[in-house]
Amino acid sequence: MTARLWISVALSMICTMPIMDKVLASEGAKSTYLLGVSGPQAGMVPPAPGFYATNIVYMYSGKADGALTIPRGGTLSIGIDVNLVIEAPMLLWVPKTKVLGGTFGVFGLLTMGYVDAKATVGRFGVAQSRFSVGDPQIGTMLGWSSGPLHWKLGTLLNIPVGQYELGALDNLSFRRWSFDMNGAVTWFDPSTGFELSGLAGVTFNGRNSKTDYTTGTEFHIELAALYHPNKNFQFGLVGYHFDQITGDSGSGAVLGAFKGRVSAVGFHVGGTIMIGKVPLILAGRVYREFNAKNRLTGTTGFLTVTVPLGALFH
Repeated sequence: MTARLWISVALSMICTMPIMDKVLASEGAKSTYLLGVSGPQAGMVPPAPGFYATNIVYMYSGKADGALTIPRGGTLSIGIDVNLVIEAPMLLWVPKTKVLGGTFGVFGLLTMGYVDAKATVGRFGVAQSRFSVGDPQIGTMLGWSSGPLHWKLGTLLNIPVGQYELGALDNLSFRRWSFDMNGAVTWFDPSTGFELSGLAGVTFNGRNSKTDYTTGTEFHIELAALYHPNKNFQFGLVGYHFDQITGDSGSGAVLGAFKGRVSAVGFHVGGTIMIGKVPLILAGRVYREFNAKNRLTGTTGFLTVTVPLGALFH
């Protein structure tokens, strides 16, 4: 973290101002696109039409620590700690009708969960925690395939209607509109079991009217290299990288055109099990972040369960 960031943290704490939405890039170091949610089979869409229900459990534990030099001598320790568990149920519909020769899908999801946040300067600190409902999101996907090659285009819209408290450390809602455009590709040859996947996207953010803070445009990329020993199991390496293309702005962005960056690497394991005639598609991923600038550094975890709803009625 830069000296300018730590000075802003200390001043915010001393003045008892809310700091999480003031001193980290991407207003509070939070992005509407959930880093790490994609990667494996990123370029693929469900092969069969129908409804698919997915439950995403997202866990994150991150912090930033440093020291601030006092003008008259000495230093103050500074820390920001965030722990959260989010559940995001999602419903995807894949119609039978082809669009531009590809398979089309539309989905919606809602986030809810528990956030525990703490900020300290020296011996003084502020801690908040609560369960809240975040912003709903809707999105689309359009995918094609040719042999082992699969590719897909996607969109994601964040709708800022979740629970939000001005000045709180533990807001789950972003209180801003955002629109993400992304493209993905997957190379998967079942005869060898090897898969390479990648997704890249750009997120355009609107203004938080409560804080007059406009988060800059964000770039994200996710990668996966997996091995499928059989059709019901896979494992391998995953990673993501986040970088702001433009700085934050607005009167609420007290540090000016601030930008954030973070990278992560991790491990994925997934598979399909049958409950009677109903397939359950399970996946788990863990990432460790590094190379952070004006962002928290932490550990990210995902647990997902997907059920083709049509299988329940056959």
